[in-house]
Amino acid sequence: MGVTNEIPRIKVLIADDNPVIRSQLEKSLNDSFEVFTAKNGSEALEIIKEKGCHVLITDIIMPEISGLDLIQSLKDVPKKPAILVISGVNDPNIRAELYYNGAIGFINKPFSPEEIRQSIFNLLSVEKTVSDSLENIKNTFATVLTHELRTPLVAISAGSEVLIKEVDNPTLVNIIQSIKKSGQRLEKLISNMTIFQQIQLGIVGKLANQRKGLFSIENIINKSMRLLYEDIIEVSPVFVFKGDYFSAKIEVNENQITTALSKIFENCLKFSKPKPVIQVETAIEGQQDSLEVILNITSLNSKYPAGYDETKIQPFYQPERKTLEQQGAGLGLYIAKVLTIINNGKFKIFNSEKGAVSQFRFTLKN
Repeated sequence: MGVTNEIPRIKVLIADDNPVIRSQLEKSLNDSFEVFTAKNGSEALEIIKEKGCHVLITDIIMPEISGLDLIQSLKDVPKKPAILVISGVNDPNIRAELYYNGAIGFINKPFSPEEIRQSIFNLLSVEKTVSDSLENIKNTFATVLTHELRTPLVAISAGSEVLIKEVDNPTLVNIIQSIKKSGQRLEKLISNMTIFQQIQLGIVGKLANQRKGLFSIENIINKSMRLLYEDIIEVSPVFVFKGDYFSAKIEVNENQITTALSKIFENCLKFSKPKPVIQVETAIEGQQDSLEVILNITSLNSKYPAGYDETKIQPFYQPERKTLEQQGAGLGLYIAKVLTIINNGKFKIFNSEKGAVSQFRFTLKN
């Protein structure tokens, strides 16, 4: 079966108890839209819940459920359609109530089918403009928040460096170093919270699609380690590399997958005691037309809690662990999982005989 590139058509639902009007509108709109019809509000509500629709054209006076009742009942529907009301009732108070409950347009009967067609195009244009505006607000908010929170932390880190070099008192040096480390930990937490916020706002998914490219596994691993340079220098972990396929390329957003891997390395450094030993192993599996690169990152001296797997990963949650003891908010695994899935990869965690394993799988690209 071949893959089609056909763009899904806009779904328009016509709810009217007059069969002549339903038939006229269906014939007029069928060439431009995917059209459904309902003879009353009750039938229309079932169609919306089962199939969904982008635009609802509804009469006011209908049996069983009126147009107004139908509009009011749509408040709990996750993806609410744009609503256009057609009616012979020309009462300004009723129109005001319809607009209050979510209707966007109102057309008096009698009307021409072309008038309805143009009204639909206008509704869709307004919806897109509002959506684009909200998306810009989301992006701006996330960017400003990140900048405003990180700026004072950079000053704390830089100031601590200067003081450490100038102060001779060992006690004060220890205090300043503690302040510096606390600032670094807070900066990481802010970074995690910012990514979490972008996930919730849907920004991360859009960036993944907009900035995809072919990147080698080797480069992504190296970049993720460079992000943790100071941690690696301080903790001095032992890295064990296995596998001969570092040049294999995958199509992803490099920054996002680099971040995902860095979160796993960060967890390995943080939870492995007393000295972190991390094994990075690559392999390629599958047939020629569906090859996958597999990356296993194993913390050789730590384990995941019994019965814990990727299906249970949630933000702000650490099973059988206290946040204060582990110095983290539980976001690392969640961010790694989401960023991997957004980039069409697979993420899995499990315990091996050697330790806690975080596994990444991606389809290889030529």
